[in-house]
Amino acid sequence: MTAPTRGQQPPAETVSQHRASFGHRLATAFRNALPALVGYVAVRAVGLVTLWLWARATGARPAALLTGSDGVWYLRIARDGYDGYARVQSDMAFFPLYPRLVGALEPLTPLGARATALAVAAVAALAAAWGLFAVGRSRWIPTRWAESS
Repeated sequence: MTAPTRGQQPPAETVSQHRASFGHRLATAFRNALPALVGYVAVRAVGLVTLWLWARATGARPAALLTGSDGVWYLRIARDGYDGYARVQSDMAFFPLYPRLVGALEPLTPLGARATALAVAAVAALAAAWGLFAVGRSRWIPTRWAESS
């Protein structure tokens, strides 16, 4: 099989093979990362249970505790956009991806802004944990295996 020249489309079987190999690589990467992701979720669950117990003991709402502090700024940016430099304390210090995702997804879900923000944060945290696992595995594990054999 020859490579397509400039301007030509690759053969259909090449595209489908690439898609299949990408799906296989993604599934393999997920299976490899699954123990690390389960560990992350377990630690996160312990933290959320601790937060829930603390909120119950103090009479606070867990969702309000999770979205307080910087969460107030992010929710306001998601709802109203950035304020520019008009205030003494500007919201321009906050990276725009997270509030824009929340603002874009909130109308598409039955959740409110606060629950959508928490869901986006949870998915982003899982993606970050997977990414950290992948970097650690690619940088550390093969080196250690090579040294021990």
